Amino acid sequence: ILQLAFFYRKWNVRLRDHLDKSYRHNVAECIETDTQEINEALQVLSLLFQACIYGSIENHVSMNTFDVLKQSLKSELCPWSFFSYILKLYPDQTYIEDKNGNNLLHIAAESKSSWDTIIYDCQICRSQIKSSYWYQSMDNCHYNYCEKCFLSSRDIRSNRNGSRQMKSVNKIPAAIYDLTTINASIASIPNKYGKLPLHIAVEHGKPYFQNGGTRTIFLAAPKALSTKDVISHLYPFML
Repeated sequence: ILQLAFFYRKWNVRLRDHLDKSYRHNVAECIETDTQEINEALQVLSLLFQACIYGSIENHVSMNTFDVLKQSLKSELCPWSFFSYILKLYPDQTYIEDKNGNNLLHIAAESKSSWDTIIYDCQICRSQIKSSYWYQSMDNCHYNYCEKCFLSSRDIRSNRNGSRQMKSVNKIPAAIYDLTTINASIASIPNKYGKLPLHIAVEHGKPYFQNGGTRTIFLAAPKALSTKDVISHLYPFML
């Protein structure tokens, strides 16, 4: 249920309308007008998230905003659009740390990457959609098509007004980019064990040249390159 709710085509596309970086040059700019409908949906999704983690929404303290952001990074079920939307509403959460002293950038640096088309299949060929795809809204129904099927079907293409091309987003690199854009200073803060986000990113094999990878973290805190890891006593390039 959580997976279907997060990736329900209507909501994911609506959030992407606000946040897709192909539409925004400054990812830190404020979201101007958020509909009550989307905000109410996000409250429901947060409860489902809590139920997924704890098995129930009863007998548990409600998840705070930091916990929601943390778990949305760690869970492959959660798309980038949800994390980024909450982050931009509450940018002060970048300063919060968990019990191990990890801020959101530490957590992103150790999290596995996942694409936001993880459960989307083409409406025609039923193959899993991987990168670029077409979203179509018609008569209160919502469809996804791979690029090949969309371009080869004259009937589907005829409804261009209800169609838009989407690009799959790799959540963790996009989240790292968002975090360092909103608050670059967190890249210079070590956790409880003395590890900087750059140390953790290198240890977990985050690519350097990928936008949102170790290069992005390094550019946010260049001095980290000359800082030894407290445990291994190695510089980042030696890890």
